[in-house]
Amino acid sequence: MGSLKYLVDLELSHNQLSGSIPTTLGDLTDLTTLYLHSNNLNGTIPKELGNLKSLVDLQLSINQPSGSISATLGDLTILTTLFLHSNYLFETILKELGNLQSLVDL
Repeated sequence: MGSLKYLVDLELSHNQLSGSIPTTLGDLTDLTTLYLHSNNLNGTIPKELGNLKSLVDLQLSINQPSGSISATLGDLTILTTLFLHSNYLFETILKELGNLQSLVDL
């Protein structure tokens, strides 16, 4: 992600994006908001998103990712909003998500 290292908000919802969610998003460690909802993203949710320790709001709903929810999302301890609905994810809520004590909207 090169010169975007200090990016704080990334809002790319409703843009007809397709393909997998880039693992390089995990390099944007200053992100507080990541909106990728309402696109055509597929594949798995990258474990690298667990590197986004400043993330407060993560919205990946209404896409096509599959598989299980990455346990590394449990490392996002200041996350207040996590939207994963309307996807092809396994319906398992991981015990690691119990670490999200700031979560108020799921």
